[in-house]
Amino acid sequence: MTRTRATSLTIAVCAMLSLCLLTACETDSTSSHPGNEVDPSSLYSASNDDGTTGTPTVLPVVSDDKAIPAGQTGELVPGVYAALGELNPEQKLILNKAFHLQVKRCMKDQGFTLLDPPPELEVSERSPILFDGYIGILDVDYAQRFGYQADMETFATGADDDNPVGIREGGNESRSTPEYEFALKVANDGGCRGQAMRSIEQDRPSEDESTPVLARIYQESLKATYADPDYKKAISSWSSCMREAGFNYTTPENAFAAFDGFLVTHERPAPTDEEINTALQDVECKRSSRLADVFRRVFWSHQMEMAEQDRPMLEVLDEVNDQLLRNAQKIIRDLG
Repeated sequence: MTRTRATSLTIAVCAMLSLCLLTACETDSTSSHPGNEVDPSSLYSASNDDGTTGTPTVLPVVSDDKAIPAGQTGELVPGVYAALGELNPEQKLILNKAFHLQVKRCMKDQGFTLLDPPPELEVSERSPILFDGYIGILDVDYAQRFGYQADMETFATGADDDNPVGIREGGNESRSTPEYEFALKVANDGGCRGQAMRSIEQDRPSEDESTPVLARIYQESLKATYADPDYKKAISSWSSCMREAGFNYTTPENAFAAFDGFLVTHERPAPTDEEINTALQDVECKRSSRLADVFRRVFWSHQMEMAEQDRPMLEVLDEVNDQLLRNAQKIIRDLG
């Protein structure tokens, strides 16, 4: 089974998993962490908001808290893996360079010149939507253009369960030939790309035992967040803001579900005026309530608390990254 990190690698997949797996936001259960000392006010700087609802200008909704690392593809609330051996952009570049060099050599051996350019350092952009906790849309410009609909071009990523370390692959198929594509992707069990991936993942430690632990930490910390008084206060503030503007929704999930929001399709989004106006007010109320900030801080705090209890089981995640980097560095030394 691929590491749980892979579930964070595509925003679209996160959307579907969230809608299928997570419990409702308005849970009334009692928090299992009554001593939570999160102070959401410590996250916020002075607002530059002029109070104009629906202004199509990107304004910050989530604070840049340096204690919370960025996720692999810019997600605002990364899973617990981010504190337990998440690769940084420089380390990912090492893997990408090794992958590129290995594929280039393999294609040359078969009489082809690799069309893909050498990899560059990648810095992920922040996502306009926060799927964790059904928080939903955060970006005014996105709301103005797409309402609650999923724009797949916005969420395009280069990693999936067949590429668990997030290695970037090229996109020059339009310039290739069938023979080139066969050598690149098919021949000898996955082509040159498959061969390169196997070289990088050689002797990779098993993560099978840590996978259910990460899943449990995610689910239990999410439930604890729903029961947290700071989170409940922020949800209530968001709902009051929406109601005062004429939109009667208890949670952001209620709002986007009313418009079949964030369903994964390949159709271009075509939101109605009503949907756009609702989404714009939704973002405005998230700003005034600081809902995304509160959720992000409280959820991360619960994840870290629970991860500390299972740290010995989760140390294998660091071991995996160490092995991948050793393999990649050897490839670079040999072929670079």
